[in-house]
Amino acid sequence: MVCFDCERKRELRQPPHHPLKRRLILTLCKRIRKALKDKNNKFNFPDDESEFVGEIQNWWLDQTIMQFADMFEQRHRETLHRMEEYLSKEESEQDKNEKDMQRNLVEAVVKQQTQLKGFHYLYDFEWLVDGNPGHGKGDLVFASATGIFAIVETKYINSSKSAWKQKKRDFVNEQADRYREKFVGKHPEATAVVAFVCINNDQEPDGLQVTPLEAYRVVTEAVPKIDSEKVNDCRERAKENCKVNTEYCDRCTQQRSTPQVVTENVAGTEEEAWQVVEEKMVLEYDVTRALKI
Repeated sequence: MVCFDCERKRELRQPPHHPLKRRLILTLCKRIRKALKDKNNKFNFPDDESEFVGEIQNWWLDQTIMQFADMFEQRHRETLHRMEEYLSKEESEQDKNEKDMQRNLVEAVVKQQTQLKGFHYLYDFEWLVDGNPGHGKGDLVFASATGIFAIVETKYINSSKSAWKQKKRDFVNEQADRYREKFVGKHPEATAVVAFVCINNDQEPDGLQVTPLEAYRVVTEAVPKIDSEKVNDCRERAKENCKVNTEYCDRCTQQRSTPQVVTENVAGTEEEAWQVVEEKMVLEYDVTRALKI
């Protein structure tokens, strides 16, 4: 029987699009899934696997990263705006404490990158879980430039009893993992989905203790190694796409303002002439995008 680690090293030497690499990723997923179902089997990646997970991200990056760039930039801005409205609403003392934590966490992640390094985008904070909007309300979802999502279950624990605190932490861990599974079902296009727990801790500078669930720790450690280098590329890509779209619209407007030039060079009716021009411009735009990708 071939040792998994030896087989992994052999597969790492294969070309980027080799089917063995897809099989390798699926093998890892199966290992994790099996471990999560068996409560007596605690699954952990070996310490040296973070570099390997980074390799997987790079392979995926070559194929899919650019599809996320535009979406994340726009969604990030819209979600920040909506969240400000949500945080300003007065609710119970427990909700107020958790909202303060959520506000601090967004600040630490998006602006300072002192928490959840590599997850630069706020993707959502209010989403349906089991058809109930209240279950996903206030549960922050961050995204990395390469399409890895982080589900963060935030909980303010107000008790001096250590036994009760541990029981509460266990409950929060289970809830975070359950929400992660629900998010995976809603977003099969995600590169990966990991789960974090955020609880209050006065010993920390920002008052927050943010930790990944153990099964996803190595994946989360690999994120900043790849995504921090790529997020600026994604943002430049988003700006470039906006510029290309604007130029396309300008060209289309300019062409429509001088139909006599077009109809002289294209046989048929004016409507048919415009159709030919628009098809040509769309083709040019698609080729431009393909070359940039």
